Amino acid sequence: HGEDIEEVNWALVNTWWSAALNRQKWRELRRRLPLALAERDAPLPEQVRWLCAALDVKEHRKQDHRVLKHALLLLEAEAAALSDGDDAEADEAGTDAPPRKK
Repeated sequence: HGEDIEEVNWALVNTWWSAALNRQKWRELRRRLPLALAERDAPLPEQVRWLCAALDVKEHRKQDHRVLKHALLLLEAEAAALSDGDDAEADEAGTDAPPRKK
């Protein structure tokens, strides 16, 4: 892991984004650095540590996990409700009844 910004393989930073977009986002994040870090051109790992702490990355990751879990539970509940509705229709129709025309 290089300590020089020129050694970063931007295509691997976030594989969902292009290398150019990763680089652009890094420039945007660097603007948040305190002058003491930005002016003296602090080593990259030091800049990243400061940004992670300042942006509370760990807490956001926890929140992202909770939101994703909630979204999955909602999808499962909707799927179960649809499945229950289909089962009820099948029960109403009986097993020997031909399929209904729409």
